Amino acid sequence: MKKTILVVLMVALVAIPCFAQEVETDGLFSIEGTLWETSEKLIYSNGEVRAFSREIGFYQGNVWTYREGSGWFPSSTRYINLPMIGVAHHFSFQLLWSPSVWAELFIMQPSVGFGVLYHASYGARGWTFESTWDFRIGVMFKIEDNWIPEQTILFIQPSEGEPGTTLTNVEIEGRDTTFQDNPPVEISFDPPDGLTVSNINVRSNTEIEFDLEIDVDAPEGYRTVIVTYDDGQQSITRASGFAVNEIN
Repeated sequence: MKKTILVVLMVALVAIPCFAQEVETDGLFSIEGTLWETSEKLIYSNGEVRAFSREIGFYQGNVWTYREGSGWFPSSTRYINLPMIGVAHHFSFQLLWSPSVWAELFIMQPSVGFGVLYHASYGARGWTFESTWDFRIGVMFKIEDNWIPEQTILFIQPSEGEPGTTLTNVEIEGRDTTFQDNPPVEISFDPPDGLTVSNINVRSNTEIEFDLEIDVDAPEGYRTVIVTYDDGQQSITRASGFAVNEIN
């Protein structure tokens, strides 16, 4: 059963991009810019079955998923619009110390869809089916057209520092943001104790650089990163985006 599922998914995921290179569709039959709610069951190799639901967005060729506290993020799954249906696919094949296979496929009609995921992990002793696997299957219902992911902070780098140090050229990259020097961009942290921001430089509408001084007595722990722009009209955050670490 497991071998059959894997073979079917591999054939589908390899064949689809070959005969449908970015075929454009319009109107109801395009999944571009749509948001879907899924009702899924996750089946494990140990016999455990877990039911759950989630939301999935399709925008600019990527499948988007939501992370609590951080917003919408593009996954490694890509999609293709085909006539009458939309297909999203991901296929990963790894042969290192812990070989694994990971495949995902979504097939969507104008308002109802179907999705499957197969993941298999194998021990370092060889290519066998003796280790863990899981299989997810679900029904999808479209809940929004003309959907665009909300503005968010994609990353902050570096994302940690020690008390008594000053970090220069710290980078923040946003998505779908409109950073500009006038009106100025403001960067803050919550809680703010022991952190001082200076020398903010707007590199582009989505990129900022700044210096961050961490006081010697700054409390340890994670901070929420907050960027305010457009004269205070826009604000994006990243929960636990920066950490003050213990001095080594």
